[in-house]
Amino acid sequence: MIKNIFNNSISAKVRRWIVFSLIVVLILFTILIIIEDNKAQKKMLDWDFAGIITNIKFNSKGAPDIVVNHKTYFLPSSEWQINFNMQKGDSIVKKAGTITIIVYRKGRMERIVF
Repeated sequence: MIKNIFNNSISAKVRRWIVFSLIVVLILFTILIIIEDNKAQKKMLDWDFAGIITNIKFNSKGAPDIVVNHKTYFLPSSEWQINFNMQKGDSIVKKAGTITIIVYRKGRMERIVF
C-alpha cells in the first residue's frame, strides 16, 4: 500500500531527476574529498622542521599532535606508522620535500625513522 502511494504520488520524471541529482552530489563530494586530500598531502610534504618535541598528544588511533619550535603539527597515522614511538623531549627532524621523519630518542643513542 505504501509503495503504491509513493509510486503514484511521484512521477517517473521527478524520480529520474532525484536519482540524477543524488549521483551528481556523490560525484562532486568524491571530487572534493580527493582535492582536499591532495592539498593536505602537499602541505605535509612542504613541512620543514627540526627541534625538540615540547608537547605531544596521541588521539585514539595513535596519531600524534606534536609541538616543535612553538608550532603544532598533526602527524596522521596513515602517512607515518608512528605507533606511540615519540615522547616529549625527543628530537625530531622533517625535511621539506620528503615524507621521512627522523626521531632521536632523549637520553639514548637511538634513531627511529618513519
